[in-house]
Amino acid sequence: MLTTLGRVALWAMEVANDDDRVLAEIGRLTALLSEITNQPDSVAALGALLRYILATHERLDRSVLKTALSSALEPPIGDQVVTVYEQLIMEGRATMLLDLLAAKFGPIPAASKDRVQNASNQELVAWGVRVLTATTLDEVFVAVPTRRRAKKNTRSAG
Repeated sequence: MLTTLGRVALWAMEVANDDDRVLAEIGRLTALLSEITNQPDSVAALGALLRYILATHERLDRSVLKTALSSALEPPIGDQVVTVYEQLIMEGRATMLLDLLAAKFGPIPAASKDRVQNASNQELVAWGVRVLTATTLDEVFVAVPTRRRAKKNTRSAG
């Protein structure tokens, strides 16, 4: 007899590369995912499952998949699945940024790798755009000053 994770893994293989089917059938997984989240290694199991789904549905809009997951699953389970999903997306962005940095600037110092791997989503996006125009690695990471709006003079001219 298959474990719960084994049954979900078989389902994931059956729907591989069929974006419409994966979206249509996610709701069927509620009970199975609930069982998986009660296991001691649930984060690792969900991570492996979501990595496979992301890899076999590359054309599927990530926000559509995230919405489908969160709306199909009960809040505690859905929250856990979405949290793991978001961590995987962030890891993917960090890996991509590190690949781009290495391609453009050569070997990346450990401190810069750590900075990328611990960055917020907003930082990863900003740095990913900045890598296109930066001429040095330091230019990628330079802080962008926030612009303040000039205060309007509210006094009337007299």
